[in-house]
Amino acid sequence: ETRVGRGTFIVDNATRGVGSSFDVIMRQNPDHGYVHLMEMREILEPEIAALAALRASDAQIEAMRAAVEQMEHGLSPAGRVEDFVDGDARFHKLIAESCGNPLILSIISPVLSLIREQQEFHVYRVKGGGRRSQTYHRHVFHAIENRDPENARKSMLTHIRQVREDVQARTQ
Repeated sequence: ETRVGRGTFIVDNATRGVGSSFDVIMRQNPDHGYVHLMEMREILEPEIAALAALRASDAQIEAMRAAVEQMEHGLSPAGRVEDFVDGDARFHKLIAESCGNPLILSIISPVLSLIREQQEFHVYRVKGGGRRSQTYHRHVFHAIENRDPENARKSMLTHIRQVREDVQARTQ
């Protein structure tokens, strides 16, 4: 796939293949699937956020800002949880796209698809979970906007750990 001004991305078939493999692994290990998924996120996403802080275009940063605002709206009294979850998925995908590395996108896209169900659980059933996530989303966004890879890395890791801890506390 070629995107004007952004390069060529070989993600379609590769992403489907990776996603299918991940799905099979998750189904074979339902008791440990979530833990494995969060562990993978802790390894990948902080570095992806750090790269995005160095490489994101102004247009990508504005798209991230819109995703953060969509999540904020989703948490408001007039919003819908689906708006938050959609904005969250878009935000994390935009961060990965901002790296400009098609291999990163082919690995993280299926991960983001798998976490969608957990995101809905987190926002619907964990009291204050969405609000806590949004706080960290803003930290990650501001670090990327300010071209601060170390704070982007740190904020993303803290965010992922916060979500994992929230969900584990709720399911124990």
